[in-house]
Amino acid sequence: MFAALLVLMLAFSTAQISDTRHRLDNAADAAAWSAGLWQARVLNYQALANRAIVAEEVAIAQAVTMASWATYFDHVTESSAALAAVWPPATALLGVAASLVQGNALMAQSAAALEVPARSVYKELLSASQEILQFTVGTFALGAVANEVARASDPRFFAFALPPSPDSMIHTRVWSGEDRSRLNAV
Repeated sequence: MFAALLVLMLAFSTAQISDTRHRLDNAADAAAWSAGLWQARVLNYQALANRAIVAEEVAIAQAVTMASWATYFDHVTESSAALAAVWPPATALLGVAASLVQGNALMAQSAAALEVPARSVYKELLSASQEILQFTVGTFALGAVANEVARASDPRFFAFALPPSPDSMIHTRVWSGEDRSRLNAV
């Protein structure tokens, strides 16, 4: 009877330990998955924000180009007085074209003057949001995510994130100095 009771107690203890081990494994997996998922979502946001920043740069370039071309056409029509001197019937037509082109140039320059600062502010906001989110994938923040998930599984569990290796952070670092000198010239 004593031996049967001892075997039963051993089986119960083994089952308890096995169950705790199983729950601990599940909590660790869930914590790692959650931290990795958060990091992946932040990287996805970084990629989408980079696309939006490039789109803003292209829109700024387009606005500046349109204003430049409108100014160019304005100068061409202003210099058409020399052509009108050679062929007088074209004077009226060139005068109308010059006034239309001058109005177009003023509108293009005004639009670019409004659009470029607005888009620049939007780019700065996107860049700032990227930097803020980048802080959330640091060791402390990912550890907080992992710990919250582990504690939700069992209040006795605790989880933390290991610091990333320097090689893994190459995708998310801020490029500056000589890396950006080529782009600054553009």
